[in-house]
Amino acid sequence: TATAEPYGFFPTVEQVSGNEIAVTYHWPREGESNAGHTGETNAGFRWDDGQQKVIMSGDVPPTS
Repeated sequence: TATAEPYGFFPTVEQVSGNEIAVTYHWPREGESNAGHTGETNAGFRWDDGQQKVIMSGDVPPTS
């Protein structure tokens, strides 16, 4: 995965540029069922040539 922890729902991924993607994670808020989840969290991942690594910005779904 692109993150240290995998998440339960398939994210929406869009290419922003040749070296960057935008990811929307979907997750159930407290009290919601998996089928009726409304939580969304946005993150960006871009390749940094100078550092030779992927840089993440934004957030990932909350734990529990």
